[in-house]
Amino acid sequence: MIQDDVEPDVTAYVCEGEKAEIRGKYVSAEEDDKEAVVRNCCFVEQVVSLAAEEKQQIFRMVSSGKELWDKRESIYPHLVFCDCVKKQLEEPRNLLHIKMIMKKLQILEDYFRDFGGKFEKDKVG
Repeated sequence: MIQDDVEPDVTAYVCEGEKAEIRGKYVSAEEDDKEAVVRNCCFVEQVVSLAAEEKQQIFRMVSSGKELWDKRESIYPHLVFCDCVKKQLEEPRNLLHIKMIMKKLQILEDYFRDFGGKFEKDKVG
């Protein structure tokens, strides 16, 4: 928590280079101060790596079609799903089938994330 009337310690915002983690102190009005460790995201490569790891974690957390439907907007923000897809995903399926569906949806997500306006079916796979 940063107070408006206190000048922040600028050194806390300096990039720590190649270190994987940055150590600091978490200060809260409701709790005692405690040590905090956060991932370093100072460089583009680190941000990309963190984003990929977060996406993989979300993928691992999906274990049914219903969960996939509930998390579709955060997993696939560049795709719009029809209502009939909800019904299809809610049908009983095994986890392997759900993961295969997710892989295909990821191909579409990757394509439409960088979509330039002209659909090229050969690039979708």
